[in-house]
Amino acid sequence: MSLAALFRFSVVDFGPMDKLERIACLYLTFLNTGGIGFSRIREMLPLAYPGEHESARRKFERDKEELKTLGLELRHYPPGDSLPDGRVANDHVYLPAEELTRMPELDLSGREYRSLAALLMRELEESSHAGRPEEYAILESATAKLLYRSPGFLEQNAHSARRVGPLRPLGSGDSLLEERLSEVHRALSKRRWLEFEYTDRAGKTERRRIAGRGLVSHRGRWCLVGLDQRANALRSFYLDRMQDVLVSQDGYSPDPGFDIREYSLHPLAVRIHAPVEVELRLGVREEENFDDLVAGLPDSLRAKQRPPADTLRRLRTTNLNGLFSWMLRHPGVVSAIGPESVRLRFQEYLERTRALYQ
Repeated sequence: MSLAALFRFSVVDFGPMDKLERIACLYLTFLNTGGIGFSRIREMLPLAYPGEHESARRKFERDKEELKTLGLELRHYPPGDSLPDGRVANDHVYLPAEELTRMPELDLSGREYRSLAALLMRELEESSHAGRPEEYAILESATAKLLYRSPGFLEQNAHSARRVGPLRPLGSGDSLLEERLSEVHRALSKRRWLEFEYTDRAGKTERRRIAGRGLVSHRGRWCLVGLDQRANALRSFYLDRMQDVLVSQDGYSPDPGFDIREYSLHPLAVRIHAPVEVELRLGVREEENFDDLVAGLPDSLRAKQRPPADTLRRLRTTNLNGLFSWMLRHPGVVSAIGPESVRLRFQEYLERTRALYQ
């Protein structure tokens, strides 16, 4: 792989894991590990391969072909096959076909970091004044990722404080959420009441006492489903809105009638109306975009399987407007929609949208 191509993959912005970022993460993963099982890949990249295991692995097989075009060819060893080192694979294991040559670890002195920071800041300033937003975005991302180990060099610069913002080591922003997730897991496993300050969508903060029932996640955002003691009803609480979390010593009895699979954060599963059957005809080579859409849907709303060559897909949703909004944001993915009742509702949605922006 050329240095230019490697740099292009190293400056992908943070955010939802799109295809480019997924391929970049896979490339770096195999550079760092040499070989790995698919179950471990899913643990390391949970946003990349959600959903049913075999469906996710088929998606990975397509990504494997992309890696091959970049010069990283992987060999597949199914469970039970003998690995090159003599062990037996207990998972779908992928190993590079050729021995990897790794670049040495980048080790910059303080003076070199300061010089690099100054150069990048100057380029950021020039591209900002020149009105080159695409170039600025790439430089800003490169600055954050190359200098994250020494954020002080950037925070001392007034321009970076305004445009890039205060930087911190990668992953440190998630440490509090990881700690919160660990506390919630502990309360669930021991069936202990959980107490915390919670800020709702209106900005109101109250102390809550919850008997947890389970956790759901979508696109990296975790939510606790549990019995609110004061309301005596099941409620959902986003972990990123919790503060001052405490695991009580008081226990509670399990709820045998509760099924966490009935809960989802997926926008198409938000219960706005009764479930509606939808038929979608996909555009050419748009299956992956559709797979990303339905990833995380509860089984009761999942798209029904179709032959690989067939572009017709079916699903159920309790939020048609959410589906219509997604279609407008992803033009070309859906070429036709049915049945007739749903098509008419889509036309009504388009007319309301046009009127809103006129």
